[in-house]
Amino acid sequence: MKKIPVVHENHLEVYNISGYFTRIDPKFDNGAKIDCPKEYLGKKSNSGSIMSFLGRYILSLHTLEKFTNDALHLTPHSNTLSGFHYNKELLKAASSNTYLETVGNRADSLHLAIERSSIKEIKDSMFSRIIALSKPLNFQEKNVIIAFDYTYWDFYGGSSSPWVRGWTGENGIRGKFYFLTASVVNSDLRLPLISISSTVINTTAYEIISIMNVLKSYFSNIDLLLFDRWFYSKEIIMSLNNISNYLIFVKKDSDIKRELESMEMG
Repeated sequence: MKKIPVVHENHLEVYNISGYFTRIDPKFDNGAKIDCPKEYLGKKSNSGSIMSFLGRYILSLHTLEKFTNDALHLTPHSNTLSGFHYNKELLKAASSNTYLETVGNRADSLHLAIERSSIKEIKDSMFSRIIALSKPLNFQEKNVIIAFDYTYWDFYGGSSSPWVRGWTGENGIRGKFYFLTASVVNSDLRLPLISISSTVINTTAYEIISIMNVLKSYFSNIDLLLFDRWFYSKEIIMSLNNISNYLIFVKKDSDIKRELESMEMG
């Protein structure tokens, strides 16, 4: 066997690596499985691809597959398509920042599976996964802080759908899909909980309340709701008064500035 020289380094840079294994090479091993000199047998070595990273990676894939199967009533390890097949294409589309139809050939069957399920079943499956993964954090017992924010996805086609909000047409973007997202933001933790499609039919206040109705069934101690300036409106404030403690940043307009200046002057 070719003898590979050992070079001692205290700095390592890697690119485009998904992960690597960390293992203890057993003393009875001969180093055949990896290029490991015999004097390092029985000691910790990095064997090319950290076990802790791979463990989290496998757990994440397993969790995602369980969610898809439960949400869409799919049967794993059968002769029919399941979360294992769909998730490969969903992850590919997500990593490529494009539509599922662009990178895969199972978009139609996935859409049919989604139509056969219900929003409640999808939500229940998702929250059961979130609660299972966050169990060590003890969210069920702690006071949690929930932050709300909107995110969007560019739409380039022409549509009168209530799910698509009109846009300027700059750079070919003629509309946007909006999603209202709620996340736990306790301490330095950022854990997205739920994201719903926003339509031009429903008001922002209605969408916030609909999310809160879901969250309150899973989290009994919601201590505070956080919103940025975009949410500052009378309707939202009136809706939240009977729901929870909340903090909304005030819009920086001339009227508000005058009010603050008058308060400072007494």
